[in-house]
Amino acid sequence: MQTHFTHLFTPLRVRGIMFPNRIFLSPQGHSPKHRHPSSYDSLYDAGMLFFDKSQGGFGGCTLATGPVLEDGHYEKYARDQIRELMSMATQTGAKVAAGVMPFTFHPDKIPPITDLEPQYAEIEGGTPKGQPSSGNQPMMPNYRASDGLWDGYPCEEMPKSMILESIETARRSAKAAREFGFDYVEVGGFAHGSAIASFLSAKENHRTDEFGGSLENRCRYPLMLLQAVREAIGEDMPMAITISSQLYDQRSADLSHTEDEMIEFLKRAQGILDMVIISSGMDTTNLWNENVFHCGTIFQKKDFTVEFSKRMKKETPQLIAIPRGGINTVQLAEEVIAENWGDAVCVGRSFVADPYWPKKAMEGREEDIVPCLRCDYCYHSATDHMNLFCSVNPRLFRERRVPAAIEPAAVRKKVVVIGGGPAGCKAALTAAERGHEVILIEKSDAVGGQLKHAPYDHHKEDLDNYKKYLQVQIAKSKVQVIYNTTATPKWVRSMNPDALVIAVGAEPVCPPIPGIEKAQEATSFYTRMDEIGQRVAIIGGGTIGAELALTLAETGRDVTVIEMNDELAAQGHFFYKIGLKHAILDVKENYHALLKTRCLEVLDNGVRVMDAEGQEQIVKADTVIYAVGMKSKREEALAFYGITPQTAVIGDCKRVGRVMEATHDGYFFAMSL
Repeated sequence: MQTHFTHLFTPLRVRGIMFPNRIFLSPQGHSPKHRHPSSYDSLYDAGMLFFDKSQGGFGGCTLATGPVLEDGHYEKYARDQIRELMSMATQTGAKVAAGVMPFTFHPDKIPPITDLEPQYAEIEGGTPKGQPSSGNQPMMPNYRASDGLWDGYPCEEMPKSMILESIETARRSAKAAREFGFDYVEVGGFAHGSAIASFLSAKENHRTDEFGGSLENRCRYPLMLLQAVREAIGEDMPMAITISSQLYDQRSADLSHTEDEMIEFLKRAQGILDMVIISSGMDTTNLWNENVFHCGTIFQKKDFTVEFSKRMKKETPQLIAIPRGGINTVQLAEEVIAENWGDAVCVGRSFVADPYWPKKAMEGREEDIVPCLRCDYCYHSATDHMNLFCSVNPRLFRERRVPAAIEPAAVRKKVVVIGGGPAGCKAALTAAERGHEVILIEKSDAVGGQLKHAPYDHHKEDLDNYKKYLQVQIAKSKVQVIYNTTATPKWVRSMNPDALVIAVGAEPVCPPIPGIEKAQEATSFYTRMDEIGQRVAIIGGGTIGAELALTLAETGRDVTVIEMNDELAAQGHFFYKIGLKHAILDVKENYHALLKTRCLEVLDNGVRVMDAEGQEQIVKADTVIYAVGMKSKREEALAFYGITPQTAVIGDCKRVGRVMEATHDGYFFAMSL
């Protein structure tokens, strides 16, 4: 079979095994309490949608196996489950690793700490509102290299007895993995603010014993741990770790190991270790500021770990460098390997959006890969479980309800869809796949709806990819599209449809502000950004206004956002707001936000505003833009009722929302027909 991505699908030999390709699956496991009524509980033991992913064609993955008992075996009642997960993972020829955990805690035997409040250092830009409401108390002693403060709570120096115990635990776990039949092992504890990596940091490690002081001493414990694992698994079995190249957080900047320190450790690990999956940032309970570096938002560079991977390739040539984080297109994954920036890639959220993307890429069907939006709604910490699903894959967490393959409908129907935005396109594509006759009426010359603005803002690159995907899929489908046409109830009635999908979308709100005719609506500027002046005032700091202000500030314009709320992008989830804050800090000289402030009047040369204390000022501007939200075209939508009993209003015309709601609305109604 020929493929366009020859580097990505070149086999990779590591010691005694051969990986069929260079795509590694990033673990995304959830605890049993993160359950949904439409999901299979067993899938959570290995990550989201694991059965689907296992059929997609990755080259390698890691399974969490749980603790190893004192007798050197996995817990009896977990063994059958681990065996079946291994069978899933290897069904397309992939290799599977056991996660080797050096520490085995028993939280049920340790009373929770309930009398402490987390402590934080002040950071520039402040902390966005919306900190998740649960899990902010440590359930066990916080052991690290030295005494201090970590994750907002006091931490204790790890005693030597615990260090030695963890080494023996890792040795026992690695031996169990080999005897159980795993292909390789991944040793945990080296990434995302882990205790083991804390020993590497001269800023955090203040020990005076053989595990502190010089770099050689600071590397001693991590190297002893890896050497014990190597002795347990032998010379023919590969070993991997995941690292954070740095922690990056402004709060923990005085504690993070540096990239130099991590490189020096990896130099010493050559010959013991084989593969290094390169992540960054942290995954902690209270220091949320850095979580966006291990699960990046749209504001973060896609291949942000590739620079460290390039350095590894030069300075640690015996190690296999596998960058991870934001590598969400097959083209980028191929480039990383083709340019010798890395030896393989590790992918997470793209497998959530489309678990089958390796097979599609291998078969030359890359245009059929559903793009990941990097929206982070699949990550529970980002949304605080307010809406933990995938924006483009309705099957996530709904394996019982949403089939892996769509079956034909029992009765073929004539379905008319009004509006070709994300909701209308998903409804039309799903109905057509079920065998219905589908007519899509679109008033413009292309489908995509509000996504048509995405090409003009680099922060919306992933949305633009999704728009292109929808356009390609509509063109390839049996959906009959009528472009440049406005539907009317009379005309639609004459079509005699069996089912009607109304997806006419939303329109911008024009605020009742004196002089507003001197301003222009935000989305109207995307196609003519060169007309915007050097000084810009934006009325409204929601997601549209805040993002547009960022894009303009990045071009060197001086932008002031006027927002009545007490924060920017109030409707965005927690990680989105952190990512936005970081991006704003990069252009803080050009980006100004007046919060708790309302616009009183639009003037010829700016706007007159008033803050919460009643103080007025004039914000000078060459261009005034308003972005105060969208409103549903509800009346237009409701006019189509009465034509057929099977009628649904979906997407923004039902309630202004996101791509997620549009996708799910369209899919589920079409599946009900």
